[in-house]
Amino acid sequence: MPISDIQKNPATGALYVEQLNTAGTSLGSSAHSTTVVITRPANATPYTAGDVIGDTGGSAIFAFANMARAAGDVIITSIELEVDAVAVPSGMGGFNVRLYNASPTAIADNDAWDFPVADRGKYLGKVQLATPIDEISTLFSDNDQINKQITLTSTTLYVELQTPNGFTPTSSGVKRLTIHTLDV
Repeated sequence: MPISDIQKNPATGALYVEQLNTAGTSLGSSAHSTTVVITRPANATPYTAGDVIGDTGGSAIFAFANMARAAGDVIITSIELEVDAVAVPSGMGGFNVRLYNASPTAIADNDAWDFPVADRGKYLGKVQLATPIDEISTLFSDNDQINKQITLTSTTLYVELQTPNGFTPTSSGVKRLTIHTLDV
């Protein structure tokens, strides 16, 4: 795309590209990004394969607000997972990010993930994250070019973070999960 196609919104100063569909009408797009901070309970109870990761409040359901301009289709472009630890715990592998368009059935930290009948109309599939890499003082999993299209029923995306492998977590360990979307 030529540099001349990039424009600046005079009201906000934000850069954007206006695209035209085959009928010649403008196709607007908007990017979104939300981070949730997950502080696990103050224990080192091991996770078994298939468990979900929750927070100190006990819930393993995380709401990512403002992930779309309005209810409708978005594309998940990338996901980052930061783990505040100095070494990869033995057994820790990648993670599954389970996606929903409405809040799923209640589930707590360290419970086995399930796909109950009540969640069938809400479930949008999963994204598999790479094993976090030890970056000396922090673990990081950078997952780009996901390009998974999903349909939201509001502007909020609901997520459960699942570990396919068993590992022993750090007591009160902190994780930051960031999801980036683009309106379709």
